[in-house]
Amino acid sequence: MNIDEFNKSKSPLLLEGWLEFNKLKWAVAPFKLNWSLEGKAFPNVKTVWYLNKRGKIILPPLNPYIGLEFSTTNTQKIYNIYNQWIKVSDYLSGEMKKRRLANMLMLPPGIEDSRSWIWNRFHVGVKYTYKIKFPYEIHLAQTEVRTNIRKAIKRGFVAERSNNLKDVYNCLLDTEKRQSFSHNLSLEDLNLLFDLLGENHLRTYLCYAPNGEVASATICLHRDDGYAIGWIRGTKEEYLTSGAAVYLDQVTIDDLQKTKAKGIDFCGANIRNIAKAKRKWGGHLVPFYSLEEYSLITMAKNLRNMWLFRK
Repeated sequence: MNIDEFNKSKSPLLLEGWLEFNKLKWAVAPFKLNWSLEGKAFPNVKTVWYLNKRGKIILPPLNPYIGLEFSTTNTQKIYNIYNQWIKVSDYLSGEMKKRRLANMLMLPPGIEDSRSWIWNRFHVGVKYTYKIKFPYEIHLAQTEVRTNIRKAIKRGFVAERSNNLKDVYNCLLDTEKRQSFSHNLSLEDLNLLFDLLGENHLRTYLCYAPNGEVASATICLHRDDGYAIGWIRGTKEEYLTSGAAVYLDQVTIDDLQKTKAKGIDFCGANIRNIAKAKRKWGGHLVPFYSLEEYSLITMAKNLRNMWLFRK
């Protein structure tokens, strides 16, 4: 997974419905940026930054990355692609420096070159996610995955694509309660997002237990010619070992493969237990970069991390 593959990939985070949802939900102003070198068609970059009331760039909650699309000239030469990316990223980092950052931003996976931000004196960190590239076959997953899928099917679980947002929400609530956190999403929010994006771009999947109770739910953001984002998921506590979540993942992957999606981004692999579960699918571990301005807070965080490391 690299800048060459990221080239010309479409981002669901640039969909108009997604921008409108963030505007209404988080009271931010989407700022669209479409820039090309010297007014030419290519190389070109499209991105949207969200601005807070002070005009600073902010990454709203539940946004895994900033939406960004990069397109080069029609070239197969890797050095040309990187040369063009440097020019584009120099522009982006310069504009970010002018506008200032209100919080930590995340560059999307596939951008493996963050040097322009380093050169522009941003603090650049690294995080990880797993991506599955299509076409994908289940034999690429660990045996444990296939065993859990067979177990769930044998026990009578049913996994399917469904627009029953109430059942989706119930799974999210159960997960929040169990893990003591909040997505800060209401059922009304989910309904609003569904209305804004439509069922093609907001794809929801549910797994039901043999007794008819919802066991697990997944929401994906999808766009043709790009990587779908495994946005939010939840599983009820009593079904954690049933294989329901794994079975639902397979149904999700199978459904997305019927579209023009390039693959799916499992959206985060930075917590050990979560990374272990996602690793079993046999996807690629892909780094992505975080951006922060240098400040007293950033320095304090770095000193704390150094102290914890030495301890």
